[in-house]
Amino acid sequence: TEANLTVKPLAGVLDVRMQDVNDPIETGEDAELLVTVVNQGLQPATDVALKCVWPGGFDFRKATARSRGRSLPVKASIEQGY
Repeated sequence: TEANLTVKPLAGVLDVRMQDVNDPIETGEDAELLVTVVNQGLQPATDVALKCVWPGGFDFRKATARSRGRSLPVKASIEQGY
């Protein structure tokens, strides 16, 4: 099963990586995805938006974000995909 990730940076050059933490995932187990975004540009990147479309059969549980050890606000919305 795969998920699509779309990144919309407003400034900067971003390196984005997504990996599943626990693989393989057995039926009924939680899946954990780790998304890493690194600003490789010379300018600060602000208001970066990540969009992940989940395949059918998955339920979104939570999203967290950190930058330099500090928690960041996350505005999560659920959109079922393909």
